[in-house]
Amino acid sequence: MFQIFRSIVCVLAMTVAASSYARPLSVEEKIRDLDQLVSMIKAGYGPLEYKKTKFGIDVDRLSADYYLKVRSTTSNLDYYYLLGAFIAEFKDSHFSGRIPTDYSSNLGFTLDLVEGKVLIDAIDREKLPEAEFPYKKGDELVKVDGKPVQDLITHFSKYIGMGNEAATKRLAAMTIANRRGSRVPVSTGDVALEIVNDAGVSSVKTSKWFNAGTELEKDAVIEVNELVAMDDELEALAFNPNRFRLSTVQNLKDFVDGLGTEYSFQCSGDTRTVIPTDATIIMNKPFVAYYHAMPGHPEKSIGYLRIPHYAPDMEDDSPDAYEIRFAQYQFAVSELEQHTDGLIIDQDHNCGGSVTYLEEMVGLFATDTYQQMQFELLASKNEYLDFLNWMSSAPENTLDHMYLKQTVDLIKDTWLNGREFLTVKTGLMGKKVYRPNEVRYTKPILMLIDELSGSGGDAFPSVMQGIGRAKLMGQRTMGAGGHVTEQPLLNHSGLNVRMTKSLFYRPDGVPVENNGAAPDFEYAPTKADFVGKYADYQKVYLAKIYEMVTAAR
Repeated sequence: MFQIFRSIVCVLAMTVAASSYARPLSVEEKIRDLDQLVSMIKAGYGPLEYKKTKFGIDVDRLSADYYLKVRSTTSNLDYYYLLGAFIAEFKDSHFSGRIPTDYSSNLGFTLDLVEGKVLIDAIDREKLPEAEFPYKKGDELVKVDGKPVQDLITHFSKYIGMGNEAATKRLAAMTIANRRGSRVPVSTGDVALEIVNDAGVSSVKTSKWFNAGTELEKDAVIEVNELVAMDDELEALAFNPNRFRLSTVQNLKDFVDGLGTEYSFQCSGDTRTVIPTDATIIMNKPFVAYYHAMPGHPEKSIGYLRIPHYAPDMEDDSPDAYEIRFAQYQFAVSELEQHTDGLIIDQDHNCGGSVTYLEEMVGLFATDTYQQMQFELLASKNEYLDFLNWMSSAPENTLDHMYLKQTVDLIKDTWLNGREFLTVKTGLMGKKVYRPNEVRYTKPILMLIDELSGSGGDAFPSVMQGIGRAKLMGQRTMGAGGHVTEQPLLNHSGLNVRMTKSLFYRPDGVPVENNGAAPDFEYAPTKADFVGKYADYQKVYLAKIYEMVTAAR
């Protein structure tokens, strides 16, 4: 099923070594870096015209403002973070710039944004023994060095710039206590923390920043040496379909990494909710799947299926990773179809993955034929050559070759026409139509979504809702609406740029970028959920799926 997807991947063994020395970059060098970035955007940023039309984000006006800001930077580090802020202006969860440094700082605990408040999630008791730091999960951080946390959220948001404002604020809140130098300035030394405990008592605690990695000097010039070795058996120019991954993994790792449920749940097959004591476990690894009697209505059985991502190779680098994981989902779905009346699909904190794999996954729940995800692709020579190489990798006189040729011809014709920046909507595989899998779930489905579900985590619920196979509950997803690719390092700063290269659409014709998937039933987790293993959340979604099951009779 996924043979072509895998067999045409160009295997790269890449080692990136970063070192630095102190020398202030000249104004001319800084300007040339920004010139390089602006040229990348104008030539290959898929949502370029969409951002300008929809949100008034004009790269020429924006860059003119930042050229002035560049001239006023007083150190290399200030300049590096200014470039990051420039990229964040585009409000795009896929578009990011990373400084090649491992330097970081943390407060020994993690944070989350719940009901508008910044709450402690987990505490590293090796760093902060309870006798010295008498706080717990759910206590509220109010100020850091006298600065209100809401001001800090605003400050860090300028470096983050996700496609959804709720996602931006949530990640900014998490960043207050965990600062990665690759994306935000790092702190050192002592720090005064104002914290309100459960009893409503406010106290100021003097603590310190814990630093890790190698500190960058203010005028560090980063040298990046890349050693790239290609697999001898593959063409050097073979098209890599992983470039069409809808993934937020790398971007989220810059902010969501640490202790605690919310951090470890990202991209994880585990569950945040308690598995009912009467549940029949289908599997615990690599994802959780079970079914149980509906509380209060034992005549009805409800299933639970966790889908954390669409990138099995992220956890398993074997050649058969996609086939094995898909077969495991097939098995779980067959059991759920046999033993349940309704299904909860938990897609909270889903970080996306492969387009083709995601489209195949829809077939496990579809009851009729369905379209591929619809993309507007760059109408460029480079995009044409990429797809041409992909098509050449597929054997002639096969359906895959025929479908790819349809996409190749569309890109070529649009590029030669020269009037459009993007093609009209198309599937990556031309006009291919998917059919339901032989094993599929046919009963009511309620899918859980949130603002940290992004990219493929936007796409899957959008498609499932669009084909009428699921209702969505939770918060609007992240709004990461195109595939993302690595770009050349900026010449002087060494900034690692990842850029959105296309636009993709929900089945209702709405761009996913900045819109995401919208819930049918809104639900925002409460503090009681946060500290109580999401028991109330579970009660609400079980009540909702029971309504759907009884209405479907």
